[in-house]
Amino acid sequence: MCWAGVHLDAHDQFIKFTKHDHNHIPVPERVEIRKLMMNVKIRVQDETTAIGQIYNEELGKANLSKSALAAAATAREINSTLNQARRLTTPNLPTSIDFHIPSKYKTTNNGERYLLADRVQRYDGEVDNRILLFATDEQLKTLFTCSHIMMDGTFDCSPSHFDQVYSIHGIKNGHNFLCVIALLGNRTAIIYKELFSILANHARRLDLQFRPQKITSDFEPGLVKTVANEFPNTRHIGCNFHFVNAIYRQIQHLGLVSAYRNDECVRSSARKLMALALVPIDKLELAFHKVAREAPRSLKPLIDYFNRYWMTKVKWTLWNVSDVELKTNNIVEG
Repeated sequence: MCWAGVHLDAHDQFIKFTKHDHNHIPVPERVEIRKLMMNVKIRVQDETTAIGQIYNEELGKANLSKSALAAAATAREINSTLNQARRLTTPNLPTSIDFHIPSKYKTTNNGERYLLADRVQRYDGEVDNRILLFATDEQLKTLFTCSHIMMDGTFDCSPSHFDQVYSIHGIKNGHNFLCVIALLGNRTAIIYKELFSILANHARRLDLQFRPQKITSDFEPGLVKTVANEFPNTRHIGCNFHFVNAIYRQIQHLGLVSAYRNDECVRSSARKLMALALVPIDKLELAFHKVAREAPRSLKPLIDYFNRYWMTKVKWTLWNVSDVELKTNNIVEG
């Protein structure tokens, strides 16, 4: 073991060498790698950027010698060590919804305001619900100048104390731009109304309007109700992917999965129901009755469900996408 070393001050500036001499030949590539790792560790502790991305970026900037590059670890090999370093500076996960947000999580890496709104609803003095919205002004300007927006909620990866991670995207020239990320405590009409109210207030602050011509989303009842009330002149388009999935979930609920898989007649009739979303509205009713008339008797529960819900309870213009170019919001997934 080599006992040679140096003394540094609190700012990592050199003070003096220790009294011990090196007892080995020089290994300059280790110095290169240590400098690389020091830069990586600083960024890992200061940023929320993915560790692998930070490591690869710093590795590209380090201009290592061939011998140092050969000795350097891969991002995967050092991921665990760097994760430990990051956890030392990362706040513990909150144990309740009434938690404090550190300042560095309220801004972007460039110092711009990113936390757009933090609204709480209290019951008997305790925080009962909370809405967190994240967006820069540049993202808001993009959103408010798009005639078509798409919205989508993700539930499985939502953090504790929240029901969903909700994203709002603006569509321009066939491309989607992430504009707002929200953490929502539930899926009620009240919380969606609060979300749209916050955005409308910021639109006025920016001398713009939040009045999209088209909104594409899933079929959450609370959202459908709120969009109808808050955007009466906006075309609300239900995502065709969610529509087809809703029908297949009903097939599962009715115990028809085996018949759907093994009986071509059953499968064909069920798919015709799904395809009604692509039939022009002026021909929709006739098309439905034709599908219902030709369907096998085993599909009667599914036909009854479709008639009771999609043909009667839900506006046809919400789920019928025959005249819509972008029929799903799949481009905003992930």
